[in-house]
Amino acid sequence: MPFTPFADDGLSESLDGLTLENGADSIALYGQIAFRKDQAGLSAARQLMQRMASIVEALEKISDLPAKSTLGENTHPMANPFA
Repeated sequence: MPFTPFADDGLSESLDGLTLENGADSIALYGQIAFRKDQAGLSAARQLMQRMASIVEALEKISDLPAKSTLGENTHPMANPFA
């Protein structure tokens, strides 16, 4: 199944110990992966490079890409509940 960036809120893909969560507004990348000097390491590196290249390509196609997204950020001051 091809990886299509920003196309599916529910898709989560795993590459060894690394997870890519594909959302409509953002893609989360977390976990840990080790690239060893062997064929499996080369394959994993290529797979990750393909995913990252597709994310860059999708972002470059957005003509009105903002400098920084405010999605999910607080837009007003909040009192510290622990103070």
